[in-house]
Amino acid sequence: MYSRRSKSLLPQRLALKAECNSKLAVALSIVEESFQSMVDPRTGVDMIPQLLYSWGSDFARLDFSGIYTLVLEKDDLLISVASIRQY
Repeated sequence: MYSRRSKSLLPQRLALKAECNSKLAVALSIVEESFQSMVDPRTGVDMIPQLLYSWGSDFARLDFSGIYTLVLEKDDLLISVASIRQY
């Protein structure tokens, strides 16, 4: 069940998710321009979006759920993108 407080925060959370997703989309386009595509030979899946969006998988080689993408910005200009893994 939702409380009144959580209902009032829902639009803010959705706006934050939309902002983060748009920044990840820009980061993905930059990384795809800068690096060659990494395609898993068994499934044909491009691993760069898997990595940047931290998507999980039933296949260990495609499970990027422990990876975080960092975006460095200055004045709304994307400066750098990094992916790190937390163990």
